[in-house]
Amino acid sequence: MHVAGIHGLERRDGQSVERALDDRAPIEAALTDARVLIAKHALQADIEDKGLALALHYRRAPEFADATRRAAADIAHRHGLSILEGKMVVELKLGQRTKADAVADFMASPPFANRKPIAIGDDITDEDAFRAVANLGGHSVLVGEERQTAARFHLPDTRAVFAWLEAGLIS
Repeated sequence: MHVAGIHGLERRDGQSVERALDDRAPIEAALTDARVLIAKHALQADIEDKGLALALHYRRAPEFADATRRAAADIAHRHGLSILEGKMVVELKLGQRTKADAVADFMASPPFANRKPIAIGDDITDEDAFRAVANLGGHSVLVGEERQTAARFHLPDTRAVFAWLEAGLIS
């Protein structure tokens, strides 16, 4: 199985893992900063260590969205990290790669070359992949709540996605 993670910073092909960057020092420093802020009650977020990125989730405390964004911006600036906002989360990551880069990487190599890509997602961070897939003549599907999107199609939930895939409605 081929998968990409951390917005294209990591790719797996079932046999090996390929990373675009390996220096975790900035992420480790950012993690330390975030933990200190949480210990001081200056940040109300859950931390997810993704290896080459860290996510500050404020889903359990949405009233702290702005404070989380400010803290993330400060930490990112100090450690030379990029910021990517998603659904109730702010991610700090190494480099500038996006899900569009992951799509391009996959489509440039076997077994994906010369095929039609599909991107299915529910987050704002999936928009880069939706645009990349559109540029390659593929299908993009926004799942969940409707919003302005680059996706060509919309499905209400994951059950509908599975039904769509099982029905073979992809051409």
